[in-house]
Amino acid sequence: MSAKCMCPLSCDSNPDQMVCGSDGKDYRNECELHQHACKNQKNIRVQYQGPCVIGRHAAIRTGLISVRTGDCLFNAVCLVEQLGARCSCDPIECDDTYKPLCGKDGRTFPNDCSRRKAECLSKSLIPIKHPGPCGEWS
Repeated sequence: MSAKCMCPLSCDSNPDQMVCGSDGKDYRNECELHQHACKNQKNIRVQYQGPCVIGRHAAIRTGLISVRTGDCLFNAVCLVEQLGARCSCDPIECDDTYKPLCGKDGRTFPNDCSRRKAECLSKSLIPIKHPGPCGEWS
């Protein structure tokens, strides 16, 4: 005799108790989350009870999320927490690599990662004007 691992065939008999998955998506109930995770061979767990949308509204207020697509903007990183998903600049960690470049805002950035983090914090794009520090090019 051998055991066979199978995904839940149906979740129709399970009550509607919406949960937020660790993938930032809403599921009608925990069974549907497990069914989706199993069918797609992904490790998705219940982040918390209730819809993920709560955090999305908070992220929209911060200006780091696209209202149209729900994607994080300005290099922000999506964090899924107990109160919902939010976009944050905190996970952007830059090393001490020195490859300076000049932003069109007139500031010299030690490297491109620092420029991208500055974009996130200022919630605005900072195009690269040229490689190297500002002021060396006329």
